[in-house]
Amino acid sequence: MELKPSTYYLDAIRAKQEQEKLAQEQEAVDVSEASEKAAQAQRIANEKAEQERQNRRIEAQKSMIQASSASMWGSDDAIVRKISESINNNLDQYVDNEELFQKMLTTLDSFVDNSKSYYTGTSKSFLDATRRSYPGGKNPFETDGLRDSRSLEDYETTAQGLDKSIPEVMVLGDGSIMIGGTSIDDYMSSRSGENADPFAPKLEPLPAITAQEIYIKNRGAINDSKNREAFIEKLLDEIISDPVTLGRLTTGIEGYESNSSKPVLIQKKRDDLKKELLGIISAGGIK
Repeated sequence: MELKPSTYYLDAIRAKQEQEKLAQEQEAVDVSEASEKAAQAQRIANEKAEQERQNRRIEAQKSMIQASSASMWGSDDAIVRKISESINNNLDQYVDNEELFQKMLTTLDSFVDNSKSYYTGTSKSFLDATRRSYPGGKNPFETDGLRDSRSLEDYETTAQGLDKSIPEVMVLGDGSIMIGGTSIDDYMSSRSGENADPFAPKLEPLPAITAQEIYIKNRGAINDSKNREAFIEKLLDEIISDPVTLGRLTTGIEGYESNSSKPVLIQKKRDDLKKELLGIISAGGIK
């Protein structure tokens, strides 16, 4: 008699095969879903990273726009442009490194603020200096018996240096910046204290007043006067009554002290000036 497998075992085998097939199909579905989720998560991460890069690019551009619109000396403007150029040329490096990126922007913003403040103070000082040093300009230090010995050419040369003398700028890999061989922080610090104002006057005592100066200043009025001697007397009275010109008249007089009354010494100096002025007039004046 031939033996045949029972229906029970055949059904069991078929059921086992079906379970294995379903398990394989489910595993394939799970793998597919996991892969899709991973891909989606990666896309979200990439989009977020790109958005962060874009935000940093915008931040960098805003900082550079602020710098370019700032009022500063030409040399500082050139330094800002070089730093901005370095940021642009290495933007991918900076946007991928938030700490380095923020260090660069903080340094740039600090330099712009420093340069704006420096320009605001020194440009006004330069204007004041040119006004007082220009021929015929008013000397505000006269009331203290002083004058500014720096010339107009001296001030103009200083201003040209601030506008045109551009130091070497180096941006290092760690984000630090060197200007003219020194750190950018030291460069900014060098413009404080005694060096805060390159247009500060160099004050010295006013020189003693002379007959030649009096004549040149009043030449027209002297020549037009009907009584020149009386006119000179009037000029000398005005000099003595003015604290500033009186101080210049007494400069160099031995034994005279500004806080004491020495009418004899003042009168002698006055008489000497009158004699010299009359001599200049008799000689035909000063050409």
